[in-house]
Amino acid sequence: MLEMLKIMGIVAIALPFSLIQVTNASHDSLITAKSVPVSPTKQTANPVFSPIIPTLKKKTKVPLWLPSYIPESEGDIPLYAQVETVTAKSYSILLGFDPACNGGTACRLGSVSGEIMNSKNKILKGNKITLSRKKQGYFVDATCGANCSDSTLNWQEKGYLYQVAIKAGDLKTLVKMANSTILIP
Repeated sequence: MLEMLKIMGIVAIALPFSLIQVTNASHDSLITAKSVPVSPTKQTANPVFSPIIPTLKKKTKVPLWLPSYIPESEGDIPLYAQVETVTAKSYSILLGFDPACNGGTACRLGSVSGEIMNSKNKILKGNKITLSRKKQGYFVDATCGANCSDSTLNWQEKGYLYQVAIKAGDLKTLVKMANSTILIP
């Protein structure tokens, strides 16, 4: 439709949560546009988390912020989420390419975690990054030798520390992942 509008010499402006509807009664009449409200799509956590959400909700008091975007989750190789640890004060989820992955380098993609802020994790380190929801994130790049470590992106949210991590992940991917996090009710 945009190409058709360009050909006709019309400039369209995209408005948030709206769709421009173009009407043309006849070829000689003036083309008018009106804004039509569009319901925003409800964003949900990535389906890879579905099997473990009930366990996490039952065992932790930390609000679950889980990403809808995970790199490589729509590829040919299935991705699995496993609860690494869960207590009332924290949770850690392993993302791997094997349902029995225990964090080994060949099957590990990364992790997602949350914990209550305390004196040991209060000071965040890394390169400052601005995230959505006006949050300040801190990126730490991976180090590589025989294997690569995870690149991490941490942020604080209402007294909790959250982290997304991807093995040798780049900044752009981790920011996209962190910005896609959804609070699970």
